[in-house]
Amino acid sequence: MAWKSALGRRFESPVQPFILSCLLVLVPAAFCPAQPGPLVSWGDRARGGHNPVPGEQYVAVCAGGYHDLALTADGKLVAWGENTRGQCRAPQGGGFTAVAAGLYHNLALRSDGSIIAWGDNSRGQCNVPRQRRFRAMAAGSWHSLAIAADGSLVAWGWNEQGQCRVPPGSNYTHVVAGYSHSVALKADGSLIAWGSRGDGECDVPAGHDFVNVAAGSFHNIALRSNGTLAAWGRNSEGQCKAPPRQDLVSVAAGSLHSLALTRDGSVVAWGHNGYTQCDVPPAVRFVVIAAGGFHSLAIREPRGAQTDAAPGQEKTVPAQLPQRRPAGSPADLVAVIVVVACVLCLLFYIFVTLFGR
Repeated sequence: MAWKSALGRRFESPVQPFILSCLLVLVPAAFCPAQPGPLVSWGDRARGGHNPVPGEQYVAVCAGGYHDLALTADGKLVAWGENTRGQCRAPQGGGFTAVAAGLYHNLALRSDGSIIAWGDNSRGQCNVPRQRRFRAMAAGSWHSLAIAADGSLVAWGWNEQGQCRVPPGSNYTHVVAGYSHSVALKADGSLIAWGSRGDGECDVPAGHDFVNVAAGSFHNIALRSNGTLAAWGRNSEGQCKAPPRQDLVSVAAGSLHSLALTRDGSVVAWGHNGYTQCDVPPAVRFVVIAAGGFHSLAIREPRGAQTDAAPGQEKTVPAQLPQRRPAGSPADLVAVIVVVACVLCLLFYIFVTLFGR
């Protein structure tokens, strides 16, 4: 008797399609990276222009106070804007996987887990701990943060407000830095903050359904798993008046303004707009967003990819989650169980094939 899988393929045993299904479950999303695209910027152009280098294809971008840093598809760094502290003298070569920009300094993560820093080091914000391996990082005004390979937090630089007194534990998946405060996302979906509390920037909302967070100078924006936002901290320019939407997939926070990326690739902006940093270019789909001091940046969806959806049909943009999950998470346990099940099914099929006739 022939059996047919969900893919329409015919098999001679009911075990074979089950094995194929298990193997399909094991294919991770990491093997399907997002297509790189060009950059678009808007807002303050007085200091260095904030004009992206043309002709490059970018996969990640971050905005500092008055400069920008981007990662190209081949793992190289490109920086532009104000260079008064050497913040635009990006290291040469490839092998980089992530970037972070502070007020006048930058961090870049290499594929081997090491971090390199450059720019202003007046408060020790570029003194990266040696002999350590990291999985994520963040740059504040004068301090830096990172998640170590074991999921614990590490901080260095200016600590006047306690922004470098990291909480204990090893279950952190994402970290962001503001002017003098820090925020981290835990594996259980909850948030924790430390440092300056003068504007309520450390009064994190309760809950275990957060999937992403961004820190501005004195405010924060967090994304829930249902596509809604929570905002807290200084609201002098309306930067915490998050739109009541349920289709958001990523967030970014500047000095006094905020951005959110929607599922269809459009960008929503609110807060201070004195430098047109909230005047998002119309009729453009984006895949990554970033907010700086008084300007905004986004990676545009490649033009060829924009034809995938029919006119008037929503095109889904994947959530911008820059971190990897920590080892030992429930997802890892599920993966192990599936692998064991696949091996057992394969052995059973071999036994039936050899001795069951």
